[in-house]
Amino acid sequence: MRQKAVRFLRSVVQDEEKAEEFEGMSSQQYAQRKRIQVAENPSRQNAKIIQRRYRQMANARQATRAELLDQIEELEGEVEELQETNEDLSDRLEQIGDLSAIEEEEEAEDQDESGD
Repeated sequence: MRQKAVRFLRSVVQDEEKAEEFEGMSSQQYAQRKRIQVAENPSRQNAKIIQRRYRQMANARQATRAELLDQIEELEGEVEELQETNEDLSDRLEQIGDLSAIEEEEEAEDQDESGD
């Protein structure tokens, strides 16, 4: 922006003295004069984060095919166990529902007998 201002002062305003003054300023000084708040470039910050992450991933040990197959086998075993547990719980819920239905029928019969 400072360089644009210098070019503008020279070519449009034709004020060489002012252009030289602006040319002698640092970017920070120009920003202060124009009351511009300078922020860190977020893309640089993101690039640093990406580079760090890439290095971490590159340095991480890659699992072998055999290790991955072992992990898959373990996970499949866990899935089977969970499915069996779900079936057991489902059976128990059905039993509880059956008992509840039987109790409700007995209560209804008791009420019918006492009401007669």
